[in-house]
Amino acid sequence: MRYRPVLLLLLILCVFGSAAPITHASTYTVSCSISGNFLVVDNVLKQHNDCVGDATIPAGVTSIQSSAFSNAIELTSVTFEVGSLLTTIGDSAFDGAYNLTGITIPAGVTSIGEYAFNDTYSLAEVTFAPGSQLVSIGRRAFDDAQSLTAIVIPAGVTSIEDLTFSAAIKLASVTFAAGSQLTSIGYHAFEDCFALTSISIPATVTAIGIAPFASTRALTAISVQNGNTNYVSVDGVLFNKSKTQLIAYPAGKTATSYTIPAGVKSINKHAFSYAGLTGITIPPDVTSIGDYAFFYASGLTSISIPAKVTTIGQLAFARMSSLKRVYFLGNKPVIGSDAFFDVIAATAYIRSVATGFPVVGADLAGLTVRVGVYNLIFDTNGGTSLSSGLWLRDVAITAPKSPTRASFYFAGWSTSKSGSTLAFPYLPGTPRDLTLYAKWTTSAPTRTATRTPTRTATRTKTRTATVRVPTSTITVSPSVTNTPTVIP
Repeated sequence: MRYRPVLLLLLILCVFGSAAPITHASTYTVSCSISGNFLVVDNVLKQHNDCVGDATIPAGVTSIQSSAFSNAIELTSVTFEVGSLLTTIGDSAFDGAYNLTGITIPAGVTSIGEYAFNDTYSLAEVTFAPGSQLVSIGRRAFDDAQSLTAIVIPAGVTSIEDLTFSAAIKLASVTFAAGSQLTSIGYHAFEDCFALTSISIPATVTAIGIAPFASTRALTAISVQNGNTNYVSVDGVLFNKSKTQLIAYPAGKTATSYTIPAGVKSINKHAFSYAGLTGITIPPDVTSIGDYAFFYASGLTSISIPAKVTTIGQLAFARMSSLKRVYFLGNKPVIGSDAFFDVIAATAYIRSVATGFPVVGADLAGLTVRVGVYNLIFDTNGGTSLSSGLWLRDVAITAPKSPTRASFYFAGWSTSKSGSTLAFPYLPGTPRDLTLYAKWTTSAPTRTATRTPTRTATRTKTRTATVRVPTSTITVSPSVTNTPTVIP
């Protein structure tokens, strides 16, 4: 009888103890759905052992360690138990999990490490649970996620690091959730996202790395949300706020020509790579052209380098297969390695007074040097002055601005003081420095006016008798010709 209380106590523990939550030991393994398993130590998922099929992550796991599922090539899906406490997905956690098709990341995750889903070729869907607390997405986190088609970035994410979505070749839609707190987009963040057609940069972004959209060949427009104090979009082209840097011209725009706005001083790396342009005008204030700036812009046949340009980056004009004429309007800039790589049989046209260039006929970065940039001077013959300019060999001169002169009418331009009036566009027959002379008249330019109205009226009225009003035709044909006196 004296043991009865002890037995009763043991019975109570057996009955009520079975209702207590099941807890795991500090170290344990979890089987994958088909074969293999993974190891958990102190709530950190450490590594997998040939995991095949689905991996169900216990709710108590707080972190997936770096490389935990690296090269788990037969892992097809990942499931998180309800109530997951996960906060961190480490560097390379799923790197090389080629057959992983989708994942829903728990709301408590605050960081996704570098290369976390790198080379997950089959990853078609990435979803963030409602209430996501995600703050950062690491460098190359989704690099080469070749099946990913769309992603919504949670509002709390403040940074997208370098090459995060590089080579996500089917990524067609990137959306930043309402209230986005994003402040930075890294170097080449969306490089080679061939399916991406448009993107809207949040108002909170203060830093954009070099060439964020390099080789995004379908991109037609980049917009910047209202209120951004650091960046602006003009006609879908991305600039810094002051518009002194052209950051990115969408390669998928359908326009065939583009004039860079006045005031731009630098053309950034990859700014026009793969652009489908056949004509480009670079303003005179540009001082630098970045690496790969016009890489594979294969429709351009000629380009003019403004006199203020002091540096041209490496591979800046590489693989421009149609490029035949490069006009240097000033002295020789510093030219980066392979700047004109794979540009065949092209000519560098320079001014005769330019300095720093090789001699005529010599090689310049793969181009043959020739004189082909000439002075263009305007003699207005008593009219308002015009600034002199340059004309380029094999390029027709467009009509200059018309000067004015008191009591005279401007009658056009000539190549001599008494020569005939030129028609524009005008291509000089001899490449040389050229002076154009203004021609004036003492009266208004020739005007010929001819007016030939014709009126035919026929009226037939019948009462008791028939009265016929004869048909009348009136024709007026004045002709006035003024012949002015021309002042050479």
